[in-house]
Amino acid sequence: MTKKSLPLASVVCLLLAPAQAADYRWNQASEGNFATASYWQVYNESTEMWEAASAAPGATDNILTPNQFGDVNVSGNPGNAISNLNVDLSSSGWTFVNPGTGSVGRTLTVNGDITKSGSESLIIQTKSATSPAFHLVVNGGVSINEGQMILG
Repeated sequence: MTKKSLPLASVVCLLLAPAQAADYRWNQASEGNFATASYWQVYNESTEMWEAASAAPGATDNILTPNQFGDVNVSGNPGNAISNLNVDLSSSGWTFVNPGTGSVGRTLTVNGDITKSGSESLIIQTKSATSPAFHLVVNGGVSINEGQMILG
């Protein structure tokens, strides 16, 4: 029996491989905190099914078609950047909102692109005139195929 071993370069490449991006969708029927894992589902490519997420979306992850439920408010601090935000708002809108209390501004960073389709609105705003700011940072492009994206 002969022993086979991987060349050292192969082992190093395996250890340095980047994290695999995952596709997430919102799974909460009303307002909820972005950073709460149980409010998200993640797509399992092996089973081709949506499953409960064990963590909120992160810097290498994509958020896809979050409007599984109608007119949702996503509050709280996103905590992580996300890779891409791709939303189809054909039947209801989706709002990222900073809560009406507290003194901490929120930031949603999208390292890639925002793509929005559907006639309903994608809104990124503060909840009231006394709320701290909610900032949007997009390091890629923004494409709005119909409807509107409102920053306020």
